Amino acid sequence: MTGPDLRRHPDRTSLAAAMADDVVALLRGTTSQPGGSRIVLTGGSISRDLHRAIAARGVGVDWAAVTVLWGDERFVPLDDDERNDGQAREDLLSHVPVGTVHRMPSPDDGVGLEAGAATYSGVVEELLAERSEPAFDLVMLGIGPDGHVASLFPGHTHPDALVVAEADSPKPPPARISLSMDLLCRASRVWFVAAGEEKAEAVRGSVHDDPPALPAGLARGVDETRWYLDEGAASLL
Repeated sequence: MTGPDLRRHPDRTSLAAAMADDVVALLRGTTSQPGGSRIVLTGGSISRDLHRAIAARGVGVDWAAVTVLWGDERFVPLDDDERNDGQAREDLLSHVPVGTVHRMPSPDDGVGLEAGAATYSGVVEELLAERSEPAFDLVMLGIGPDGHVASLFPGHTHPDALVVAEADSPKPPPARISLSMDLLCRASRVWFVAAGEEKAEAVRGSVHDDPPALPAGLARGVDETRWYLDEGAASLL
């Protein structure tokens, strides 16, 4: 595995467009493999621009052969505006005929936080039984100003598991479900997306600190790690 591939763009619009072009090109190449293509979506404000751009470019993708999961989810009711899957459905999934979508559980499913994480772990285990490596073809991740990725926060520890429950997120809402760091790092490709100067310090630390001190610095793809950045997020590199 080589070092991270840094891709700078003038603004968030060009950033989202460039990354969407690459995501669609990847899907066109991976859906023909046995089992199709597995991708993990991210949340956050820039993800909405990204998902809309992917939807606009989705012609020619065999969407029926795509399996979609999430890196993390807020453990709130399904109709809550904070849900990543609701935003992704509005911006992307209602516009393309994805074959399989594995949303993370919510309280509406009649489970608690820990049980919800265990349920999603079962989903992942079934996928890994079909094809264990790479676990995913692509994981897309945002980054918080504190350097968190998915719902894995600095200073927080979790049990050794595929999917973990976060009951005390420093960023509301506090209850979340997240893929574990070990599982994220079993993806063939990890592609970060970040926009805005408020992300610059976390991006700098994640890219340059050795050994990594931030969760985002630990998230690495088996074959490739990319950072899609606008000028603000890249300003300290």
